[in-house]
Amino acid sequence: MWRKVALIILRNRVYLLAVVALITAFFAYFLVTQIEIDNRYGIILPDDHPIQHDYKKFKRQFGDDGSTMVVVVSSKQLYTPSNFKKLKILGDKILALPGVLHVISEANLFYLTKDTSRFKKQFISHRIFFDTTYSEKSIETIRHLVRGNPLYDKLLYNRKANISLMLIGLDESFIKDKKNARVVAKIETLARGYEKSLGPMRFTGLPHFRFAMTERIWREMYLFLTLSFLITTALIYYFYRSIRILFICLTIVGISIVWALGMAALLGYPITPMMAVVPPLLVIIGVPNIIYIITHFYQEFLKSRNKIKCIYITLRHIGPITFLMNLTTAIGFITFTNSERLREFGIISSVNVMVVFSLSLLLVGILLSYFGPPKEKHMSFLTQKTSLHFIHKLSHIIQHRKKTVYGITAALFLIAVWGTSFIEVTGNVTGDILKNDPIAKDFAYMEKNFGGTIPFEILVNYSPRSGIFSKPLMDQVQEAQNLIDGDTLFSKSLSYVNLLKFLNMSLHENDSSFYKIPTKRELILLKEYMDNFNFNGINNSRISIKDLVDTSSKTLRIRAQMKDLGSFIVTDKISAIRLKINRIFNPHQEELEAFVLAYASGKETYFDSLMENSAIANAFILELSIKDPAVLQDLDVNPENIYLYRNSKNSLLILKRVVEQQRLVIDFTGISVVVSEGTKYLVRNLCQTLVFTILLISLIIYFLFKSFYVNLATMLPNVIPLVITAGIMGIFNIPLKPSTLIIFGIAIGITINDAILLLAKLKTGIKQFPHLSKSELLMKALEDNALGMAYTSIVLFFGFILFTFSQFGGTQALGFLISITILNGMFTNLILLPCLLLSFENRWKKQDIQNAEIEGL
Repeated sequence: MWRKVALIILRNRVYLLAVVALITAFFAYFLVTQIEIDNRYGIILPDDHPIQHDYKKFKRQFGDDGSTMVVVVSSKQLYTPSNFKKLKILGDKILALPGVLHVISEANLFYLTKDTSRFKKQFISHRIFFDTTYSEKSIETIRHLVRGNPLYDKLLYNRKANISLMLIGLDESFIKDKKNARVVAKIETLARGYEKSLGPMRFTGLPHFRFAMTERIWREMYLFLTLSFLITTALIYYFYRSIRILFICLTIVGISIVWALGMAALLGYPITPMMAVVPPLLVIIGVPNIIYIITHFYQEFLKSRNKIKCIYITLRHIGPITFLMNLTTAIGFITFTNSERLREFGIISSVNVMVVFSLSLLLVGILLSYFGPPKEKHMSFLTQKTSLHFIHKLSHIIQHRKKTVYGITAALFLIAVWGTSFIEVTGNVTGDILKNDPIAKDFAYMEKNFGGTIPFEILVNYSPRSGIFSKPLMDQVQEAQNLIDGDTLFSKSLSYVNLLKFLNMSLHENDSSFYKIPTKRELILLKEYMDNFNFNGINNSRISIKDLVDTSSKTLRIRAQMKDLGSFIVTDKISAIRLKINRIFNPHQEELEAFVLAYASGKETYFDSLMENSAIANAFILELSIKDPAVLQDLDVNPENIYLYRNSKNSLLILKRVVEQQRLVIDFTGISVVVSEGTKYLVRNLCQTLVFTILLISLIIYFLFKSFYVNLATMLPNVIPLVITAGIMGIFNIPLKPSTLIIFGIAIGITINDAILLLAKLKTGIKQFPHLSKSELLMKALEDNALGMAYTSIVLFFGFILFTFSQFGGTQALGFLISITILNGMFTNLILLPCLLLSFENRWKKQDIQNAEIEGL
């Protein structure tokens, strides 16, 4: 097969170049016209996951919970005529921007008064601040109306910290477009312009966070692409001293990047923080392919000096080897199928790893055939004294220091295993942002002064029979809010009960002492006022019944913000709160269910206990009357007849149904819940993926060489670096999260390449020199391949180490950890692998290697 491939490449050079050019132009078109960017949350979980289902249901009912940008104004002098006027002007300017739906600040609030001049009872809304000359109201009157309203305390301002918030609602569909998203930058620029008067401005909220991340994604993609080009250019030129080879490398990786991003655009995959790593990743992975091919070509050229023949031999021999090497690398990526965005990253990365292999094999052969023969200086690295000394030193260690190698490896392995015990698993919205980053500081500032920054929602499906104005339900909602408000992990909560208390206060001439749940008498009066007033006009519809209650599905909402904690902390916290909230809304549920179980076991007296609960008794009677309407009249006249149903066959089924219907269904959702559960899901699945990747690569090695001991000798040197890396993570407090966990699958897919290269060379040696012993053949294979293995590992090390300059903590960790793993993998494959093969010398046969399923060798 590979003989035919080599001949096809050399005989159809012009046609193949034309095909590559056309495909490149095709993908370039999609890259330029259709590439998009995305940094949304809640897309880690699959669509059928219960948490994802609840979140989508919530968004259908109440809209997006992550569409509010927050401008934090820190000023002790806000309530001066000049500064308060400027706060209003700033809000008006922001509201005029496209994509801005509403702006809420202390300068544009409303208050309500009763309209006593008309026949209908209704509220009249008044803007608190509208006269910038202050002739209608003094600044102190305005301050009293705003800060004297308990609704806004800790919601729009923190009195002690002298902080005021401006909440800016953005159209989620509008800012999805990367050009339209610039409105976030315009808001920031406008706000910065008022810092001299209003004090320092800070910015939080998910729209601002996503926009900042989007800008960084593009910036870092270009930065690391440039740096990866520069570092590989420097290393390639240092190794080969040839502009031609440099041109070949840059051409191949450049084309592969266009293909990769064009393919992503064609498939509708947006650029995400993960996808932005693909272009520099292809540079880093693609260059070793070229090094393997060119080094082999130079080695052949030193033997025969026939350029075309050497190209043919190189393509025939190196083709299957590099194919297997790239296949194992691709496996490291393709196993990422656990979530939508990771799946997209895995598909694009794995496919284009094989693409860059194909382009390398194709274009290196074609371009070398057009260039002149290499000069002696281009091949001098093969015979340099330092190179020969390096190989000699390796041979000495392998042949005479095996016990030392095993001792050092065992010590490092044990230390690493000890280090893994300190690994912490985490994952949060801002987890990949460095702690000293301005964005992280702004989030921390908000959390310190307002309790939380990440949306957290509690949804309660209330009974349609009682309705939202039921006094017990209002008391339960208030109790649930008191629980949340008393927890330092949350901001002040908001529900329809807050709005009813606000209306009750308005009913009593805005006396703040009446900011409380209305009595039954007050509620009757309030309903009249509410029926005749449209609340959507006040406070830009963001504090209204419609925003807090979905009457069509009988769902009420308790809104809050949660601190950006690690996923497992959030999960534990939600579990604890869920238990308490359930007890608030379903205080007798456990007791009622216990009564039903006892009744089901034959204890009929528990039927009487259930009937003592008026809600259960009424619901039970209604269920009976569905089949027999006369039951209602009978029980109305003779209520004691209810106990005649104690022995009825259908009573148990009806009671089970009635008790379950009395339960108020409570769901916890919001970005904080989705990200927390998504991180747990991803970590769990990535661990499974890593095990699958290792097993799959191990099976491939076993299939190729059909020897357990060769397989063991190959896999150990490539698994040990992963354990050492995990130990480093534990010792240096690098948390385990999706962005750090994915490195293990990627790393083993890369490091195993050195082992495949060495074993493939060993197979060739067995064929060519059957009279040599196993140790001699192994040393010869190492002599031929050690430099190539070292050079490619060095290129990969410096390529990945570039990512440590990222502003994303996850990308930094990815670069550092993969670099360390590759460096360890280089030494284990150069030293430990040959040592193990020598130690297992009597356990494997030459035929095991010679019969390897690598066609063309």
